[in-house]
Amino acid sequence: MSSVITAVLTLSTISLDSRTDLPKVHYATALDWFLLMSFAYTMATLLEFSGVHYFTKVSQFTSGLLHVRRRKLLLEIFDTRLY
Repeated sequence: MSSVITAVLTLSTISLDSRTDLPKVHYATALDWFLLMSFAYTMATLLEFSGVHYFTKVSQFTSGLLHVRRRKLLLEIFDTRLY
């Protein structure tokens, strides 16, 4: 996660710094396209990490809670003790 943040900050710095050093043009240069695609790739990596984290950690936690609730409900329904 921290490497993604570092990559985004680095790409932003390179992009802003390259615009001040290069001559002003009204069209996108190859460097602009490269930095844009690198930024998109970095964002896609962040989304992939978030999705994998959600579906592995969070869904396992909620399925564990559902298992506990289901077990408690079954124990309440089939409780054979005499009151």
